[in-house]
Amino acid sequence: MDHKNAKTIVITGPTASGKTSLSIALAKYLINEKKIPCVILNFDSLLFYKEISIATAKPTLEERENIPHGLIDIASIQDPLTAFDFIQMAKKEIEHWHHNGKLVLLVGGSAFYLRALFKGMYENQEPSNSTLSPQLNFEEVKNLQGIEVIIQYLEKNDPDIFNYIHQNDHYRLVRAAQYFHDNGMKLSIKRVEFDAQNPYDFSKNIVHFLHHHIHLDIPKEEHLRLIHKRTQDMLDKGIIDEILDLKNRGFDLGLRPLQSIGPKEVLDYLEGKIATPEECLEKINIKTRQYAKAQRTFFKKISPKLEYISVNGWPSQWDHILNDLLPFLEKK
Repeated sequence: MDHKNAKTIVITGPTASGKTSLSIALAKYLINEKKIPCVILNFDSLLFYKEISIATAKPTLEERENIPHGLIDIASIQDPLTAFDFIQMAKKEIEHWHHNGKLVLLVGGSAFYLRALFKGMYENQEPSNSTLSPQLNFEEVKNLQGIEVIIQYLEKNDPDIFNYIHQNDHYRLVRAAQYFHDNGMKLSIKRVEFDAQNPYDFSKNIVHFLHHHIHLDIPKEEHLRLIHKRTQDMLDKGIIDEILDLKNRGFDLGLRPLQSIGPKEVLDYLEGKIATPEECLEKINIKTRQYAKAQRTFFKKISPKLEYISVNGWPSQWDHILNDLLPFLEKK
C-alpha cells in the first residue's frame, strides 16, 4: 500500500462513552459490508497491561473475535510503559498494518498518547535539571494520582504559573509541569500563549497517513448512566477478585496502573479503608465522573482547533457517522 494514501480512523471520547463498541461495530461493518480489512489499535494506557482486564473495561476475547486488535496486553503492570514507548510501538504497528493493506482504527481516551503520536514529544531546549524520570508522563500522573500532585509540583518549581493558569485548568497545568520537567525552564517566564500553540491541532502533524477523527460527545445525563452501568458491570464481573488476586500474588500495590481509578478504590476496600462493595462502587463512580468531566472540558476547549466529527451518542448517529466516513474512505 502507498503509505501516502494509507488511512486511519481515530475514535476518541471520554471514558465510558462507547468508543470500544463503536470501533467494533465500524470494523465489522467495513469488513463485512464494504470488504475493507481492518485492525483496531488501542491507545488507552491501562489496556496495555495484561494483568488487569475487568478493572479497565478491556474488550473481551469474544468482542475481539475476527477483528485483529493491537496494543492490548503488551506489557506488565510491573514495567509500566511511557509515552515514548507507546510512540515507538504504535508507529511500528500502524506501518505494519498499512503495509499489509489494513485500514487502521486508532481507538482510546488517553489524549496525551494521541498527542505524542501525532505531534511528537516535547523537544528539550535546554538540559533538564529535574531528578525525575526523563520520560515522566504528567498526563498519566494526573490520571493516576490526581491533579493535586501536579499542583504541588508546580508550587515547588514554577509557582508564578498560577498567575496565568487557574487551578481548575487541568489541561494547561499538566502542560506547564511537563514543560518544566522536559526543559528545566519555567513556563511562566516565557509567558507562552497556550492556545496559539495548541499541540492537539491534528491538522498539522508529523504522521504520514490520512486520518478521519470521530469524537464521541454524549449528553451528560446519558453519560452518567453509562458510567454507572460500566462500574456495576465491573463489580458483577469480578473486579474485586481480580485485584485481590494481584494482591495475593505479591504484586507491588503502589504500581502506577494499580493507582488508577477502579483498582485504587478496590485496594482501599480490601485494606478496610472503604467499608462495603457498594461504597467502593460509588467511589469508583464519583472518580470516573470527575475524570470524564475533565475529559469533556478538555475536548470542548480545543474543539475549534481540532478537526473531528462530534457524535452525540453513536447508535442513534450511525447514519451520520457513515455519511461522513465513507467519502473519506473513497478518497484517493
